[in-house]
Amino acid sequence: MATTAPKNPAFDRTTRRDGWWFEPLITVVVLGGLDIFSSSDSNQARHHSWKRNNILNDRHGACAWASLVPVAFTEFDVRLVTSSALATS
Repeated sequence: MATTAPKNPAFDRTTRRDGWWFEPLITVVVLGGLDIFSSSDSNQARHHSWKRNNILNDRHGACAWASLVPVAFTEFDVRLVTSSALATS
């Protein structure tokens, strides 16, 4: 014959009375709200706008190298003028 252990009514309860659960709850609510916000229609439209404008960022390296040529020429011209090798008048 099997014997059963006596039931303890407070076994499934905690003795903690502090708000240890409050901070994780706030985190879940805030991050859950951000997840809902990130899938909204207005954010999708903003993402598509950013994606169209991002084409310029993809070509940034080529634009930087292309703008380096006139800058280098201007620097060379300024050095010639300051060293009096090139007459300004």
